[in-house]
Amino acid sequence: MTSVLPTYLVLADKLAEQISELEPRERLPSEVELAERHHVSRLTARAAMQELERRYLVRRAKGSGTYVAERVEYVISPRFVPWTDMVHQAGATTTRPILRATPIRANDDISQSLGLARNSRVVELVRLGTVNEVVANLTHSYLPTDLAPQFPELLATAGTDLVPVLRSLGYRPKRLWAYAELAVPDIETAKTLEVDGRPPLWLVVHCIVDATSGRRLVLSRAWNRPDVLRVRFEFGSPDVPSPSTTPAKASQPPRKDTE
Repeated sequence: MTSVLPTYLVLADKLAEQISELEPRERLPSEVELAERHHVSRLTARAAMQELERRYLVRRAKGSGTYVAERVEYVISPRFVPWTDMVHQAGATTTRPILRATPIRANDDISQSLGLARNSRVVELVRLGTVNEVVANLTHSYLPTDLAPQFPELLATAGTDLVPVLRSLGYRPKRLWAYAELAVPDIETAKTLEVDGRPPLWLVVHCIVDATSGRRLVLSRAWNRPDVLRVRFEFGSPDVPSPSTTPAKASQPPRKDTE
């Protein structure tokens, strides 16, 4: 039996093909213009644009209009690339101001992830990342207190990526483990990231260690807007044969949220 697609999906598919030939951030016709151009109702045109939003193909700016979405690839792979480098490699601009740097008492998951005694003191570093002046992610990083006291001052001069600062202190940072999931943010996080409601966002959690000593340096958890960042996982290649030996058991990520 042949199924008939709803009119708004037919229109959305047609618009998606047209959008693929446009430049990122190019302004799109209004719902009224689309309705007239494609001989559909305004409600159908609106539903089609909402469908394209769900596909992260368009982005709406309040009071301005609808634009072709621009997304930067956020690659999670064994090769750890700092945030600023990743965005710049994609040809985009970024800022990452520090919202706060606060000493806190680590919960069990933070302590376990950083190899610290229970209830140890850590510094929570909160940063807001933008891509081409659009809010993209909110990162909470946790560092042992003996690493962190001078971090705000160092970050002010070296930028707001932790990796260059860790290198300046003599460490060789590498990613120990990472995981990502689609999760619903809390109200404050959604508000900070300037998203409507509380849609699922990519929550990426990872632990950085010193490659020389194995010391755990940073635990970070970042909320990422999927309409700004295209999260992609790269582990191995179909052209590269699998190793013949069984790898050592990797350290496990925390069982619960590390808030």
